[in-house]
Amino acid sequence: MGYEISNTLIVYLLQFAVDFPNEYMTSVEGTYDHISEGNYLVLTSLTFKTSKGRISQTFGLVIGTKFVLETKGNVISGFHGRDGGSFDAIGVYFSPMISS
Repeated sequence: MGYEISNTLIVYLLQFAVDFPNEYMTSVEGTYDHISEGNYLVLTSLTFKTSKGRISQTFGLVIGTKFVLETKGNVISGFHGRDGGSFDAIGVYFSPMISS
């Protein structure tokens, strides 16, 4: 974990390393909620799972409605999302899991 200082704000940079090509991300789950200022929909938390059964720390605060992005027998091969003034959408690309 590292940090950056911008003005007087300290931002912590959290990471979750995957042992590619021996390990893949298999699912993302998280939560989303409306914030009162302008009634924006935002992602409030994300958690990642891998093919080795590891689970990342939760990034953000677990509040709001839960979602899970996962399909059996597939791995996550990419991400896409949207920032409409706040991080308000995430999606994943799946590829078939290739057994060795």
